Amino acid sequence: MLQLYTPRDFPTVFGAGSDVNQYLTDGERAHLATLKVEKRRREWLLGRMGAKSIIQRYLALRHGITAGWTDIGILPDEDSAPTVTIAQEAAPKVTISLSHRSGFAVLAVGEQTSGWSLGVDVERVEPRIQSFVADYFTDRERQHLGVGNALERDRLVTVYWCVKEAVLKAVRKGLSVSADRVEVLELSADGTVTVSLDRELSTGTVHARCWHLPSHVVTWAAVDTVGAVITPPTAPYPARHWLPEEAMASGLYPIQASPKLSLVGS
Repeated sequence: MLQLYTPRDFPTVFGAGSDVNQYLTDGERAHLATLKVEKRRREWLLGRMGAKSIIQRYLALRHGITAGWTDIGILPDEDSAPTVTIAQEAAPKVTISLSHRSGFAVLAVGEQTSGWSLGVDVERVEPRIQSFVADYFTDRERQHLGVGNALERDRLVTVYWCVKEAVLKAVRKGLSVSADRVEVLELSADGTVTVSLDRELSTGTVHARCWHLPSHVVTWAAVDTVGAVITPPTAPYPARHWLPEEAMASGLYPIQASPKLSLVGS
């Protein structure tokens, strides 16, 4: 299950005079108190509210369990990855991945299993300096970025970076390792991303997809080591597929891109 959230989804939390404490566990309130920068506090709170909301939906739809806001606790573990605790004894163990940027939070939730894990990321499409590409992208990826239109290049760089972050979260490494150990090979018209992963990080099979907002990219990844059947999630509303028109016609990217962008319904 995958979902996008903005502060507008939680008017009672982000409105004037809101009491956020009623939505948080003791541990979450203590963690929030350590965040002194208002922007960081709002992003953290959006991520937690989104995570609790998607977990509530997941428990209700899959298991018929009703969980209140403070029945669900989400705090970082020693690797800074979010760890979920649920008060009800009947509740399954669930795992989440979350990312927030520029007023958006993207969340994915699934049941904790031995053998596969998931990761998500959301990034703003913006120009990135050449040294960024040189440091984090492979030679083959840098060749893919030789497009003529600056906006297409900026979006493509963001896609590659966003996929790398999601995959590294799925293998529970994050940016503790170099991002060039994940290589984007192809983007297909349905949003599927073919990825090569350094075997020292995981021997599992990588599943990845990307979707687009006008100014952001959203990615989801799962890494499976047991041959599980993993169904990619549908696009989180209001995200869409995006590819240059010529790439969409061919079915695969990278190819030489046209200067015209295209957002298509998913």
